[in-house]
Amino acid sequence: MTRSALAPTLGLTCAALFATAVPSPADAAASALSGYAVLALAQYAGGIYAGTDAGLFVSRAGGAWTSVPGVMGTARVNALATVPGVLVAATESGVQSTHDGATWSIAGLAGNRVDALTAAGTSLIAGTGTTSGTDGLAFRSDDGGRTWAPAATVPAIEGLPGPAVQAVLAPSGGGVALAGTAGRGVYRSASGAGGWSPTGASPTWVTGFVHLGDTSVLASSDDGLYRSADGGANWSVAAFPQQDAWIQALGGDVSAPLAGTYDGVVFRGNGSGGWTQLASGLPSVLALLPAPRGGGVIAGTFDGLYCLGCPPGTVGSTVAGAGGASPAGGAGRGAPATAPPANQRPGAPGATAPPFANGPGPAAIRPLPGAVGAAHAANGSTNGGGRPAFVWALAGGLLAVSIALFGLGRRRSRRRA
Repeated sequence: MTRSALAPTLGLTCAALFATAVPSPADAAASALSGYAVLALAQYAGGIYAGTDAGLFVSRAGGAWTSVPGVMGTARVNALATVPGVLVAATESGVQSTHDGATWSIAGLAGNRVDALTAAGTSLIAGTGTTSGTDGLAFRSDDGGRTWAPAATVPAIEGLPGPAVQAVLAPSGGGVALAGTAGRGVYRSASGAGGWSPTGASPTWVTGFVHLGDTSVLASSDDGLYRSADGGANWSVAAFPQQDAWIQALGGDVSAPLAGTYDGVVFRGNGSGGWTQLASGLPSVLALLPAPRGGGVIAGTFDGLYCLGCPPGTVGSTVAGAGGASPAGGAGRGAPATAPPANQRPGAPGATAPPFANGPGPAAIRPLPGAVGAAHAANGSTNGGGRPAFVWALAGGLLAVSIALFGLGRRRSRRRA
């Protein structure tokens, strides 16, 4: 093939690359909060609450997303949990609570970055940490977050190894509490208020837990899904559709667990080990919540919120058709922080830097919005329709070569004439 003939071929290759680089969100009935990283989701008092990297938002009766005023401001909300009559939010400087969804008050752990929060019955378990990696702690509250135990805040007293506690599971059905750490595995406690001990063969970088029964538990991690049949004392790799998947979000319940991955895929389990894919091509998934009606799933991502398989009006004020990704409710604020490159995931071969080294937060957001070098979109892309930056660079390079070869072919043709 001559160079002049090769040029159009390269141009077509560029066009194909642009057309097929990233799949569209599948079965996404709506996208909302565009430009916000949605870190946590909860249903409370008839509203759906979304904790983001720039504050807390609520949608009531399928209406528009509105910012929740009060002490929350634009603080980062890492996790949400509910106990009877109380909604509790985990922030970078302690926890805050509300009874009516409008008036918020400080609810303890002031000065602590709270990465994880979960509830069972009337009890709350919170996990904390900082970038120093030396003060990961876990606390229990039985009064809606007003007081926490233990009062001591020394890791050695608690028995935890030190890394941030970024996933917690409250005792349920007579079981034990679990704490998932950033790099040191799973720890268990009879009460969740101290006395933590390591478990066997657990994942090291833990991102979430979900109960499958009194003693059966799933744990998500950066290298796949794990299961314990003895209350978290011992772990084994669980079957999952993606091998060594980086699972960032775990939710749902015993009959229908939910899992969301770094590369934007959402799965629903059947409770007995089988999984069905609900969507792909989303930004990295950070939080999951069963929709209040209709069997859909609400997914919080690095770039807004999607409702998968939901009837119109479930969330947000504007609903797109199936596969759509138009903003719904709220104008957004530009794209959030970029997900860390896959080769920087904990334990990845050839990792060039520790994951998430640019700032605090759960195992999801690095760097923080506004940080030097932060990209413009949630999945490593620029504003070009969600396509990764390397795709645009590669396509641009191929296009430049194509133009150069085409020009060279034309000059040679003129000389021969």
